[in-house]
Amino acid sequence: MSLVLFGQNLLETVGAAITTSPSTSAALIARLFDRDRGARWAGVSSAQHDITIDLLSAMGATHLSFVNHNLAVTVEVAGSSNGTFGAPFTTALVNSDPFMIVFPSLQTWRYFNVRIPAGAVTPGIGELSLGVPRTITSPTAKVSAKAIVGNVARDQSPAGYSWAAKLGAPRTRLDCAWNGIETAIDQVALEGAYADTAEGSKKLLVRDAFGVLRWMEITDAELAGEILNGRLNTARLTLEEAL
Repeated sequence: MSLVLFGQNLLETVGAAITTSPSTSAALIARLFDRDRGARWAGVSSAQHDITIDLLSAMGATHLSFVNHNLAVTVEVAGSSNGTFGAPFTTALVNSDPFMIVFPSLQTWRYFNVRIPAGAVTPGIGELSLGVPRTITSPTAKVSAKAIVGNVARDQSPAGYSWAAKLGAPRTRLDCAWNGIETAIDQVALEGAYADTAEGSKKLLVRDAFGVLRWMEITDAELAGEILNGRLNTARLTLEEAL
């Protein structure tokens, strides 16, 4: 099964302008793409909201995602070359968190608009990502182990007594390894995902082989593998859930 790594976010494009209607502050809007799921953008009421993204030039995207949100409505996504939006090119009922929308085809526009219809609550979104995820499709995965990492501080007194305190929720760790990255496309995707996250300094949305979405971070200090016939023959990637 494939591994989807959504590390790109066009909202981070230098010079891009993100606005909302009704208007919200620049500080709130910045929370949509600060790679921190905890700090949310919040609307002004439960009425309809539009989030408009001006990328300065036409750029392509195939996915849109929400992380740490409270949406339970059918979101509309539209594109435009001049800032005037017509019918949406896709709609989706947002009913889980995180949530990823897959566009029907590559959408290349200067302007994108995300419409959140009126709902029962004032909308809140921790992270909004727009772009093209990296997909590792190589069927030769050696292991994709899942571990539960406890968020516990431990210490021992001088007399040898052990102390432990739970600091927060546990996290999931995915230890992915391949004994043969068989295609150049997969190699480029793996290296591209590492670059999209600035070598692990930025968090990303991950869909694992079972279709589960998690907000995670790459914890590897380097992306290394054995080179055979000019491409990676073995590769490893460690992902840990980000709180």
